[in-house]
Amino acid sequence: MLVVGAGGLGAPVIFYLAAAGIGHITIFDDDMVSRTDLNRKIIYREEDFGAAKQARGKAAQAINPAFKYFPPPDQRQCKEFGPPYVL
Repeated sequence: MLVVGAGGLGAPVIFYLAAAGIGHITIFDDDMVSRTDLNRKIIYREEDFGAAKQARGKAAQAINPAFKYFPPPDQRQCKEFGPPYVL
């Protein structure tokens, strides 16, 4: 499963996909978790502040221990959507 963006819409999508039993999600988002994200986006926690959004998913793992989230192998592909992630 591929989720593009882990912000206002993508964050709850990631959470709900994990709750539905999806076990592997790749997250494309080149933004960092800010303080303003913590009260509005359900997958981020205080310890996620300053981290890359595409590398976060602990809240989703809390409801589905089998859930695994993966950033793209190359950070540049997040902006370019190049191989191996051609949409």
